[in-house]
Amino acid sequence: DLAATKSTLQAKLNAKEEDLNKIIDQLKFDNAVLKTRAATCTDDAKQSPLADGVEDEAVLKARVEQRDSRIAELEARVLNLEQIRRKMHNRIQELRGNIRVYVRTRPFLPSDGQSTDCCVDVLPDGESLSVIDQRNNTPLDFKFDKVFPPSAGQDCVFEEVSEFVQSALDGYNVCLFSYGQTGSGKTHTMQGSGNNAMRG
Repeated sequence: DLAATKSTLQAKLNAKEEDLNKIIDQLKFDNAVLKTRAATCTDDAKQSPLADGVEDEAVLKARVEQRDSRIAELEARVLNLEQIRRKMHNRIQELRGNIRVYVRTRPFLPSDGQSTDCCVDVLPDGESLSVIDQRNNTPLDFKFDKVFPPSAGQDCVFEEVSEFVQSALDGYNVCLFSYGQTGSGKTHTMQGSGNNAMRG
C-alpha cells in the first residue's frame, strides 16, 4: 500500500531529523565550550585544577548560552503558534456566522402579578422556541442560533459569547448588543446583578 509505505518512510525521516537535531545541538554546545576556553585560557599553568565532577567555567557558560538559545527559540515558537491560533479562531467564528441571534427568555418576576401561564416554550434542542398566538391559540415556531430558557444564568450566556470576547482580545472588531422591550432583561443580561449565577 502506497499510503502505508509513505507513512512509514515519513516516520523514519522524522526520527532521523530528530537525531540530527540532537547531534547539532551537542556540537553547538561543544563549540561554545571550546570558544569560551580559548578566550579565557591564557596560561594553562596558571589555571588551578578542578575537583572531580566539578564543571569548569567554560562548560557552565556554554550551558547558560544553550538554555538562553532554547528559551529564545521557544518564545519565537509560542509567538508563531499564538498568531496561528488567532487566525484559526477567527476563521472558526466566520464559519459559524459573523452575525448570530440569541434569545433569552425572562422568568416571571413578582411585579408580573400572580399569573404563571407562559406563552413561550423553549424546545429541548436549545435553538428553537414556540410562542402561543393569543389571537387563535396556535403555536408559532422560531429558530435561532441559541435560545436560553428562564433558568439559564449569566454563566450560560457568557459561555456562549466567550468566543466573541476572545476575538476582541485578539484584536478583532466585535459588537454585542441586546434588544427588547422595556423590562425584558437587557441590562441584566449585559451587566448582571447580585452574586453567583446572576452576577455580571
